Amino acid sequence: MRAQTGSGNPIMIIPLLAILAWLDIQSNQGRTVAMLGGLYRSALAIDLWPIAKQLIVVAIAGAFAVVAFKLARQSASVKAFQVAKVAGHKITRMPSTMPRRLTATVADVLSVRGGVDANGLPLFWLDGKASTVTPLAWTLAVDYANGVEPDKLSRFVPDIENRLYGAGYDVQVRVKDRPLALEIDNPQPPLFALRDWWKGIQAMPQNERLCAPAVEPTAKGMQLVSLPLRNMGAATFVVGMPGAGKTQFILSSVLSLCMANSPQRMSLIVADVKAADTMPLSGLPHMACPVVTDIEQIATMLDALCAEMEQRSLRSAAGDRTWLQHSICVVVDEVAELVLGGKHGDSIANTLQRLTQRGRGLGIILIMATQRVYDVPAKVYTKIDRRCVFRVASASDSVAASGSEGTRCNKLPKRGALEIFSAGDPTAQRAQGLFVADAESPDYESVLSGFIDDIKARWGCMAPGWHYAPVPKAEAPTQVPGDAVVEPGKVHALAAKFGNEFVHPLVDLGDEGNLSAKAVEKTYQQM
Repeated sequence: MRAQTGSGNPIMIIPLLAILAWLDIQSNQGRTVAMLGGLYRSALAIDLWPIAKQLIVVAIAGAFAVVAFKLARQSASVKAFQVAKVAGHKITRMPSTMPRRLTATVADVLSVRGGVDANGLPLFWLDGKASTVTPLAWTLAVDYANGVEPDKLSRFVPDIENRLYGAGYDVQVRVKDRPLALEIDNPQPPLFALRDWWKGIQAMPQNERLCAPAVEPTAKGMQLVSLPLRNMGAATFVVGMPGAGKTQFILSSVLSLCMANSPQRMSLIVADVKAADTMPLSGLPHMACPVVTDIEQIATMLDALCAEMEQRSLRSAAGDRTWLQHSICVVVDEVAELVLGGKHGDSIANTLQRLTQRGRGLGIILIMATQRVYDVPAKVYTKIDRRCVFRVASASDSVAASGSEGTRCNKLPKRGALEIFSAGDPTAQRAQGLFVADAESPDYESVLSGFIDDIKARWGCMAPGWHYAPVPKAEAPTQVPGDAVVEPGKVHALAAKFGNEFVHPLVDLGDEGNLSAKAVEKTYQQM
């Protein structure tokens, strides 16, 4: 009989066919085994050389093995679903784009920490149907048995993060309510360039003090984050360690703000002691003056802004509120370098405190940025309601920067990831800052010039409604070697030597910084 002879011993396939048939009937109504059986019979009927026939048999046997593996897994899944269905659970497969190692790790922690009921069924489990994937994070929906407190899930977060770290994911895990879920940051989020979102920014409502420095995920995909810089959002505090995306956020905020607001409705001042990344912004038509980089001139500029704020307050008290038609936005990068030490540090800190306390109601927009919040006196930022926090060095930095207990922005990805905290809102808004240009790239200034040219094309020859003229620094008097500068306290001694009628001229010389012995003698000779 052919079934007992011939190469390949096909009779050995019969037990395997029996097992496959049973598994296939359980899950696929026998269609797969029937198809493979027909293929096997066709191969035996073909009169080929023994070697070729052996190869075909081996290939078909391999196909049988693959099908057996898949059917075994499918059968196990069906059994698990049937067992869970009896208990009222709905188990569904997780999204295919979600890392299996990540979901398996989380599911394992839930099964161990969550516990089981009297029937041995888990009290917490993952719901694949409600789980979602975005470019920024994976959201793992969590279902739970009747009578179980969902708040218990928060206790598992440290264990989940530790296990994920061991699996290669150094990420932050957040618990979301309604519906209950675990949100896990993508450790390598994609890059979102300002250029790709520029048309959307150009379509934003005009003259409403809006800027769009970031994007966020929604049910319809990624969308721009529109931040209103008015009322409670008139002051914004930006914190992030080097390389986290803080400077790119500042650039995209300024460029989007200038695109959406006319220079006649908003003037702009930029203070940057680094004198680096923000320097090309001097070409914006909104600039009340070029980028200010000298600490002494920054202190003077902030004093002038406070004086303008006081004038607006007086005008408002007299019934003149025309200033409402024009806002003044001041951007201060690396604020810690301005307030730490130096003879102007305390003065700048006090001025910024006044602007954060009163500027909101008088048309003053303030955007401040620093690398580490503990380097800035608390009085400077405690009145700021909006905090945009990128990755920081530690959990304590995260709490101080956000103003909220329990935040862990130190776990955020480094590549532009941030959380936006607003006063009165207990939940943070997860977003991704827009990338403008690499400051170390040779075409950095040309990239920024492209955006600035678009802004100029929109607003034409409009000039800012409020100007500031920086006070030039007084030059040190030219001295001849050996000609010592006389301190103002010694004026009276010189006046006694040359006569009291020289008191006032000497005081004038002292105010001008030209009070030297030879200058006094020259004045005496001219008299």
